[in-house]
Amino acid sequence: MMGKLKDRRKCGDLKKLSHRDYMRVTPASLGLEGKPRVAFLVGQGDITRGSSSDDGYGEDGIGAEGFNKLLRRVGNDAGIRGVIVRIDSPGGDAVASDDIWREMNLLSKKKPLVISMSDAAASGGYYMAMTGDPILAYAGTYTGSIGVVFGKPNLHGLYDKLGITQDSLQRGRFADIDSDYKPLSPEARRKLREGIDQSYLDFVSKVAQARQRPYGQIEPLAQGRVWLGSQAKQRGLVDELGGIDRAIEKVKERAKIDKAEKVTIVTYPPKRSIFDVAFGRTPESLFESRLGKILKTPQLRSLMRGGLLRVMPYTIEIK
Repeated sequence: MMGKLKDRRKCGDLKKLSHRDYMRVTPASLGLEGKPRVAFLVGQGDITRGSSSDDGYGEDGIGAEGFNKLLRRVGNDAGIRGVIVRIDSPGGDAVASDDIWREMNLLSKKKPLVISMSDAAASGGYYMAMTGDPILAYAGTYTGSIGVVFGKPNLHGLYDKLGITQDSLQRGRFADIDSDYKPLSPEARRKLREGIDQSYLDFVSKVAQARQRPYGQIEPLAQGRVWLGSQAKQRGLVDELGGIDRAIEKVKERAKIDKAEKVTIVTYPPKRSIFDVAFGRTPESLFESRLGKILKTPQLRSLMRGGLLRVMPYTIEIK
């Protein structure tokens, strides 16, 4: 690859630049200072609700609290002419996905917006993109997966092996519906089925509205089915096939920026400081990350927090 690049550039030896050095390059050094600014906001990983202290860096996935702060920050920046939201997510918590969907729609009313899908934008990752704005995906992007599942780990046996017991006080029939210490009762299963069906109906309805299609045309494409980007394009679930370069062209068109004019790409979340890196993760998140690897359950963080999930029905690991 390097040999072909050298031949095409016809410039002699190539100077390789590490990603650390590249991250230190400033717009001013490239002569881009003062150019129209376009926000490039990245959402990567499982979607969770997060906490009020989340800063949006997204080290452990997409926390709705932190990601929404970034969306509002971009929306309130008068210097931002357009926004590209780059999504790489298999989905996650249904409530968190809906929170992000709402904030994405509010941003869409303020700024020209383009959705760029990376390796995956499935289930909750697809849900958050339903703003009615142009959606770009690669031919191999996993997308769609319009569906809802519920997962509840029962760790009673594990706790027994560790010599741990759990006692709880409960008020209400379904107060322990998310307990990781008790199995589901038949009544709780029926209650969950009602919530799952309603969440699924809401998901399909939002897709139909955003894609400007009747519900009856979208529902057969839903049912948890996962599509490649090329298949999603044929079925009207995405608008174009293309990557970041095409997304930049598209957002310039929507922001009425001349095609030949250079723009400054402002990335969100911003670069982390040494203190952010050192103190950004809580012991709880570290525990869940380690346990998730042991149990080979990538969505463990979402499962441990309970609630309905919009996630891919399976995961793919390439070695």
